[in-house]
Amino acid sequence: MHTHPTIDAFFVESHPVIVPRLDGDVLRVPGKEMFSTIRHKTLRGIEYFFGKQHYTHVVRTNLSSFWIYSRLLERLLQSPTTNLYAGIFLKDRSISGAGICMTRDVAEKLLHRRSIVFQRGDGYYEWDDVSFGRALLPDTPPTHFGRFDLHDPSTVEA
Repeated sequence: MHTHPTIDAFFVESHPVIVPRLDGDVLRVPGKEMFSTIRHKTLRGIEYFFGKQHYTHVVRTNLSSFWIYSRLLERLLQSPTTNLYAGIFLKDRSISGAGICMTRDVAEKLLHRRSIVFQRGDGYYEWDDVSFGRALLPDTPPTHFGRFDLHDPSTVEA
């Protein structure tokens, strides 16, 4: 997973542990692995890694996501260094969970607004990408980043 010299990549899983534990490329956080706990798992992962190193960005992907790191780095270098919440827009102007990019200050804002992130509701309400958008709007408007899994994204993007 660590194929780029300036990008750290980890798999975060809920696991029956007492405290978060890093085993190679896998961070195991307390909890049961299921869709309804993904918000908890994501925020626990952010907390863990922010406590270990000064990361400037967080990128949250799906397990099946494929990323071209050079395209990601190029886009991040062209982007603001603060207040960045970016990815592929969903209909409600939140960002698709397939690729949420955020600067450290935005990730910290999510941690401070965890009560909003963890609100309960029907349907899509509890999905982490939707709940992140709900916690961050309106003072952190999302930016459409597009895709990072294609060498030429113009073939599918308008």
